Amino acid sequence: MSLEADISKGTRADQLLKSDIYRESVGKVRQGIIDQWAASPIRDVEGQVKLRLMLKLLEDIQQNIVSMANTGKLASAQLQQESKVREMAKKAASGVSNFFRGN
Repeated sequence: MSLEADISKGTRADQLLKSDIYRESVGKVRQGIIDQWAASPIRDVEGQVKLRLMLKLLEDIQQNIVSMANTGKLASAQLQQESKVREMAKKAASGVSNFFRGN
């Protein structure tokens, strides 16, 4: 994937994480799972395990989106760094060219 694509995807992931709708939805789902777990009978081990897996999957989804956002930020920094290096190389080449023209 190109740096530009990583940046685009990362920006969208970051916007999603900051979205009130996303935060509220995830919070409600998480709380619903926790409430079901708290209300489950102690003898319902299988049900409790399933609820714990649901909570783990929700956390995995969130972590995946955070990872995409971070990848986008790193790609942006890398692209900026590459741009600075290219600009420095142009200046250096121009300086060398000007030096030889002057002699």
